[in-house]
Amino acid sequence: MRVLLCFLLLASFAQAALVSCSSLYPQGSNTIPFASLSPDGCYDQDKLYTNFSANTSNIAAQIFTNFSGDPNGVGDIHSVVFLPSTGPYWDASVSYPTTISYRIAVQDPNNPGAPGLGFLVINSVEFDSTTAGSGISMTKTLSYGTYDANGNDVPLGSTQLVSNDGTPSSVSGLSVKYIDVSIAISGVTSANQISSISDAYTQASSAVPEPGTYALFGAGLLALGVLRRRKK
Repeated sequence: MRVLLCFLLLASFAQAALVSCSSLYPQGSNTIPFASLSPDGCYDQDKLYTNFSANTSNIAAQIFTNFSGDPNGVGDIHSVVFLPSTGPYWDASVSYPTTISYRIAVQDPNNPGAPGLGFLVINSVEFDSTTAGSGISMTKTLSYGTYDANGNDVPLGSTQLVSNDGTPSSVSGLSVKYIDVSIAISGVTSANQISSISDAYTQASSAVPEPGTYALFGAGLLALGVLRRRKK
């Protein structure tokens, strides 16, 4: 009994460590300190953001979801933006990242931290940056996969996006449970500056009706049946 109580207590502490991304913004600030994202990360809507890593402390983040309502099937856009925590830009005169990594995964919105039943159905992943000067190169590696019955990673593949001097690069058609993101940056000098790095995940609308939709549909069929019987 004591062992069970200890297990439940530890589980509650582990669950409490996970917080919404919006709660990590300091009052009056529009960025999240990078240290606040480690080691547990945070969740936003039905997405879980974890495993943040960067080789500089001069970095902050913005994590948010835009609901587009696009009738062409786009449900929402999940964005991750990295910016300097000190100063308006990164250049050779300040500490800047040469590598940034994190994971975006689908989760159960009613049980933060638990794997979601759905898939991270991505219409497109766009990768770009705001730069000044020329010669800055960024390579973003996406390693994606699903989970087995025990919740372990099952890798499915990987792809790379390249953004030179801020030009956008994108990939489309991913239906996965998680994406491990690794960004490699080179070419930063005193003249070549970066003020932001942006990742945008355009989420497809779900093609599978929610349980409530099925219930409403069933109620409608039942009502039609009653009306037909009365007419007879």
